[in-house]
Amino acid sequence: KNSAKKRNTELTIISISSLVLIVLIIVVWRKSRKRLLQKKEEEAKKLQSQLHNTLKEIEVKEEKTKVLEQKINESFNELIELAKNNDTTFLKRFQEIYPEPSQRLLQKHPNLSNSELILSAMIFLNFTSKEIATYTFVEHRSVQTKKSRLRKKIDLPAGANLEQYFASFSK
Repeated sequence: KNSAKKRNTELTIISISSLVLIVLIIVVWRKSRKRLLQKKEEEAKKLQSQLHNTLKEIEVKEEKTKVLEQKINESFNELIELAKNNDTTFLKRFQEIYPEPSQRLLQKHPNLSNSELILSAMIFLNFTSKEIATYTFVEHRSVQTKKSRLRKKIDLPAGANLEQYFASFSK
């Protein structure tokens, strides 16, 4: 009887201990899971915040790009108008808007005259010979002659494309 009672007490202690251990394991597991979920939520919020900031930066850059494109278009249109009006400030403004091609051209061909630089700038802007003749108030044939002389002065073969040659200075 004593041994049965002792056995019952041991079983009760083992059962209670097992139950406490199981409850403890469940509590620890839930806390661990909760911490893991909180960590993942924090990471998700952080990533979402980074994404939001990146999108804002992209929007700002797109807006700046639009503004720059608009300024470029305005400058280009202004330059075209100066050329069409045979304005004396055309070459200066061309050199301001296209500084790198202008400098490269002058470095490679420092002996070009002002009128040859103006012709080169108009060719760079893809004006046709007829347009150049119209805007500079000369005959079409005169423009062709000027182009031929320019080719010789910069050592280009007679059939070489001046447009491509001058475009290469912007690369």
